[in-house]
Amino acid sequence: MTEYLKIVDFGPISEIELSDIRPLTVLIGQSGSGKSTIMKVLSLFRWMYKRVNLRSFIKHSKIKNTKIGFKTKPLLRASGLLEYLTPTSQIVYRNGPYEIVMKNGAASAKFVVAREHLSLEKVVFISDKRSIIPDLLGSSIDRHKDNYYLQDTLENFRTAYKFISELDLNFLGVKFSVLKQKNGINDFRISGQGINGDYSIKLSNSSSGIQTATSVGLIVDYYATKYNLEDSLNRALFSYFADNDNLKNFRAGMNVGEFPNRRVNIFIEEPELSLYPDNQIEMIDFLVSHCFSSKHQYDMTLMLATHSPYIVNYLNLLIARYVGNADDEISINPDMVSVYLIEEGTLINLKVRGNNGMPLIDATRLSDPISNIYDQYDNLSQ
Repeated sequence: MTEYLKIVDFGPISEIELSDIRPLTVLIGQSGSGKSTIMKVLSLFRWMYKRVNLRSFIKHSKIKNTKIGFKTKPLLRASGLLEYLTPTSQIVYRNGPYEIVMKNGAASAKFVVAREHLSLEKVVFISDKRSIIPDLLGSSIDRHKDNYYLQDTLENFRTAYKFISELDLNFLGVKFSVLKQKNGINDFRISGQGINGDYSIKLSNSSSGIQTATSVGLIVDYYATKYNLEDSLNRALFSYFADNDNLKNFRAGMNVGEFPNRRVNIFIEEPELSLYPDNQIEMIDFLVSHCFSSKHQYDMTLMLATHSPYIVNYLNLLIARYVGNADDEISINPDMVSVYLIEEGTLINLKVRGNNGMPLIDATRLSDPISNIYDQYDNLSQ
């Protein structure tokens, strides 16, 4: 179903509208322009929609008072978004015919999702604060709980390494591994081949780029290859019935496995953190192949907030490979891609048609800073 988001007067956002959110959406712009704000709002409203789907499934099972809802301001506060709220703030989220609207600081979602539209949803947010995860893994410090998105990233990382004890991070040229020790403490290692031969070091002692990229690689690999959406919903249902003593009244109208729609939504802040341009490009290959080139039991979406013109320009090569039927290389259908520049609180769609009619991402604006440097250099050197 078509997915829509509109945000008005919210933090750095003046007014933006995403009329048809594509599976791969990239947001680029200056620091503080609102990229993360858009991602956090969309992830929050997708979570609300997930909650409504759970409530609808239980209502279809003849339980009228589900006691499943949400309070908007506590959610905004936990997400660090409450201080962005103004008297004129408005957010509209639609998924097909279903609409959640936030006005006056409160969101309304009183609809019941029809059986044929019920969806299993998982929202995964990978924070730009992830560089401290290696230190948090070996620490009893709970300061990460002050940041919901960092906490979510850490918990997803912990879940992932329970299922994945080794992972080749080819875009970094290293391998991640988890070694269990006798004292019960895990030893997280990075191994590879250096100038002086093979090496193995603690994740916390590796480079900043390896540290930030390892959590991205492990979490994405888990949700692309190991995650079970049905088990996740079954656990949520069990918890709900245990808390509300409603199991005796439950008469499932359909099995969880019969949900017609299933989706895992991954949000990544600054995937390029501390990475050399070549590694940034190789990471995009990793993300695209895992999320869109592999077969899953569910659909996957990927939204990136980035400062990297390399990532945006590289998407053109992925699109050209698809159009040119380069089956032996990683590619992506242009219909699945959207790229937006955020400027002065509004969105500029960078996806255009080239002279040959082929879709492309117009990255001209992203080259302006470099062009200006060269122009100034030429003027000074004359």
